[in-house]
Amino acid sequence: MLEAAAIDGAGKVRTLWRVVVPISWPSLSVLFTFFFIWTWNEFFLPLVFLISNDKQTVPVALGVLQGDRLMDATTTSASALLGILPAILFFLIFQRTLSRGVMSGAIK
Repeated sequence: MLEAAAIDGAGKVRTLWRVVVPISWPSLSVLFTFFFIWTWNEFFLPLVFLISNDKQTVPVALGVLQGDRLMDATTTSASALLGILPAILFFLIFQRTLSRGVMSGAIK
């Protein structure tokens, strides 16, 4: 396809935007979705690097919420549900794009 675009007289920038980006867009959207979910659920790096308690991420706050001897299961469950809600909404919004991107390499 790159050779066909070059024969048709397309330059490098036009080939990039008219050929390469449309072909790779489903794969890039899948990578973006997975990267968002992995970043949202990150635990170890924020635990190590964030010092103050007012700038914690959701998984770190859930880990700190549980005590050594006392754990409130209702509060922990409600906090976990609120913490995972953005990732679920993000997945539901981009579900069609995600499925198309995963299946793009399976069919010739």
